[in-house]
Amino acid sequence: MISVGDFSKELCGGTHVDKTGDIGLFLIVKEESVSAGTRRIEAFVGERAVKYVQENMGILYQLAEIFKVGYSEIPKVVSKKLEEIRGLENEIEKLYGLLADLYSEKVRVIERDGYKVKFGIFPLPKEALRKLGDRIQEGKSAIILASEYEKDRGFIHIRLGREVLGNLSAKDIMFKIAERLGGGGGGDEVKAEGKIRNLRDLEGVIEGVL
Repeated sequence: MISVGDFSKELCGGTHVDKTGDIGLFLIVKEESVSAGTRRIEAFVGERAVKYVQENMGILYQLAEIFKVGYSEIPKVVSKKLEEIRGLENEIEKLYGLLADLYSEKVRVIERDGYKVKFGIFPLPKEALRKLGDRIQEGKSAIILASEYEKDRGFIHIRLGREVLGNLSAKDIMFKIAERLGGGGGGDEVKAEGKIRNLRDLEGVIEGVL
């Protein structure tokens, strides 16, 4: 029976110390649930605990040097930086939307039997390409958009309107394009994305797969 003060008594098969003071520094480093009403803790003790403290003090020192603040100010500075990053991400998202609006007028429309193929290759990041797909989507449409990320290689985004589902599959179109041009990708019946080679031949391949 192991007793710790007057608040814990447990059967134990593994402490191997005469008294709790022999353990030295004790640091809980992790806590997790293992079952209903039962939690498990992981801790470092003795020299390993000291090493853990030293390692984390080293990290705090580096952060203090980077941000030019004292240890106690690090949480506040990090929170402020994260808030600034979120603000910049929102601004970038708005710019993607503006780019999508700008290029929506440049999308080519190819008439097919009962639906439209909307196609274009644009110098856009993939996030903006997806937003462009949002802008131009309609029920009877098959959208195939691509962006060149290096010489003659590109990212491709495919999506289908719900009224052409059953007759067409985005992932099948992606597979056929990749098979003919090289590359690969994946997705589902509605949306698919991937990377392809020989981007300049994409338009001709679309004629053959749709």
